[in-house]
Amino acid sequence: VALFSDQIKALSPLNTRSMTVRNAILSLNKDMVANGTLDAANLKISRGGLPAVNTFAATASVGENKITANWTAVTGSTITAKAIVVVVAVDKAANAAYVGSALNTAGTLEISGTFNAANNLDCYAYLLDFRGSAKVGSVSVHKQVTPA
Repeated sequence: VALFSDQIKALSPLNTRSMTVRNAILSLNKDMVANGTLDAANLKISRGGLPAVNTFAATASVGENKITANWTAVTGSTITAKAIVVVVAVDKAANAAYVGSALNTAGTLEISGTFNAANNLDCYAYLLDFRGSAKVGSVSVHKQVTPA
């Protein structure tokens, strides 16, 4: 969480008025932290009432130094044209994180990064929309990606 929390500060729907993004994410996962069951696959980095990005997929190309994320645009009466999908890729072994965002309707984005084929990436995606100055999000989804 410490690897990417500063990078998503402006892209987080979590209430961070009284705490850092890192602490807000840990609070969101407090039951798993307390039980000692927190792992990358179950970590939630976003929450909210919007529909999740259920068709999220990602690939990582070592030769091209990029992560490509794809999804089907989330639709619904509560989703505006300003809605974006935020993608976070974490390489724990290299102590690195990569963040990107694109319009929900784009359905794809590329994030530049240097990573090793031996290191699996934990990739997360969530929908972020705007209601005036307020941010509204969806629950994050996770995929583990093996770079090729």
